[in-house]
Amino acid sequence: MTEQRFRAMLQNRRDTLSSKQQFIGLLKDYFPSEPMIVNLMVQLHEMGIFTAIEETDCASKDFKYQFVQRLVNEQGVNRQHAESLVDLVCVCYGKEILGKPCDLGRLEGRGAEAKSLAPISARPLQQRTTAPPSSDQPLYEYPYLQTSEILKKKNGFVGVQGGMTGFLIQSAADLMIRKYQYSPDVPQRKTVKNWIALHDFEQIYNWKVLGKSPVIEWDGKKLSVKIIYDIVSACPSQPLYVGIGGGLNALEQMGKEEIKAIPRQLLTAKEAPNRNWVKGSDFRKLLDRKGVF
Repeated sequence: MTEQRFRAMLQNRRDTLSSKQQFIGLLKDYFPSEPMIVNLMVQLHEMGIFTAIEETDCASKDFKYQFVQRLVNEQGVNRQHAESLVDLVCVCYGKEILGKPCDLGRLEGRGAEAKSLAPISARPLQQRTTAPPSSDQPLYEYPYLQTSEILKKKNGFVGVQGGMTGFLIQSAADLMIRKYQYSPDVPQRKTVKNWIALHDFEQIYNWKVLGKSPVIEWDGKKLSVKIIYDIVSACPSQPLYVGIGGGLNALEQMGKEEIKAIPRQLLTAKEAPNRNWVKGSDFRKLLDRKGVF
């Protein structure tokens, strides 16, 4: 039944794949009493599985494994369940909609990597305590803790896939139910991009969940325009600047889609470093006037 509904959904409304919000709405229509399927399909959508299928010649086992591994590592999904979901997408979209070869079957015989996933497969969603080592992941030897436990710490670092950018795109509901890795010390450099300071973690959590303005020293990291817009809107009294080549005049000349298309830098500073930085309040006002969001 799940496969039939998912296939029908893709056949009837394939156009929704380009819009996350429309895709979520359609999933809820087709799977009204199965929130876990909806949530995990949204996660696969955010991982780019549909675009990846469009660009690959064949949905091979190696192709599928990368998405299965991310569901297991990042979402704590039972391995067998993760494989079934990825197979579902590859068959219904890759094979039946796009007509591409699809290599079905268990992802066995993958050496140390496959063995490292085995202990996790029996655990229910969100019950992991450790994750296997990966250069893309926070270090595996650090424990996963509930957010409430992490917020009791006085200092340290929190492991989040994608670092600050990955943390900012998570919803308030995600922040309240997910577990994160915690380290009292600075993590090894090879994975430091996936760790954020406890202070910043707490500030973002309090903003997303409690509605408090985050007080963070932004260092010029590139973020999506929507995230920057939300931050400057939540922090009207803070000295924030947005990097725009050509400054405010250049921003005035841009259309809505052009403004949203390119990630921008966000900086905390007493004054603009040069003419290519726009004051946060001016940035927000201009986007409001243009109706960008």
